[in-house]
Amino acid sequence: FVRGQSKIHGAPKDRDFLGIPNGRIVLVEDVIVRGGATIETIKKLKKIKITPCAIIALSDRTDDESKRKLMKILNKYNINFYSLTNQREVVEEAVKILKPSKNIIEKLRALNRID
Repeated sequence: FVRGQSKIHGAPKDRDFLGIPNGRIVLVEDVIVRGGATIETIKKLKKIKITPCAIIALSDRTDDESKRKLMKILNKYNINFYSLTNQREVVEEAVKILKPSKNIIEKLRALNRID
């Protein structure tokens, strides 16, 4: 488990993690919005010579620019990325179910949230 904030006391090896990661690991994120926390975690893991083999996000809410930045880092370290849902899928399903007005649909298209 990654600490939300590094401890300033104790053994350096235990300042960022609860326990020491060992072997092949998969980083599980609840939501990735911009990827910053995920990138920081990868950097912390690299400091202790561990590279995750994959990252699984329950929900990927990244925009195109954030996704490019995140994927550049992941590709650099050969880390696979998977998500159970993404923002576009959730919004498109909501549109099917809720049937919003044409005005809202046009705004979602303008924001690149639906096709």
